[in-house]
Amino acid sequence: MKGAKLPVTITGLLLEGCRFDGASLRDNAADSATISPLPSVTIAWVPQDSAVIYESRNTVWLPVYMDLRRNNMLMKLALPSGGEVSHWLQAGVAIFLNG
Repeated sequence: MKGAKLPVTITGLLLEGCRFDGASLRDNAADSATISPLPSVTIAWVPQDSAVIYESRNTVWLPVYMDLRRNNMLMKLALPSGGEVSHWLQAGVAIFLNG
């Protein structure tokens, strides 16, 4: 994260609508929980003219909400999509701070 002034690591985020296998998003299995924990993520504000970290065709920007009611969107996080950006957006995949 070159150019990042203050990187912060967040733990305990929840993912709804799919799972993350450590490399990219994956569809849930029929017996999967609808909500699963995300591994720790590092976020930071970076200058707008910074080099792109992820390829846009393999990245989906997911909304991060305060809780499962989806009333207060806090930000968006980029996650590796496996090349299926529209699939995850249509599925309504989102990230939450609290369950």
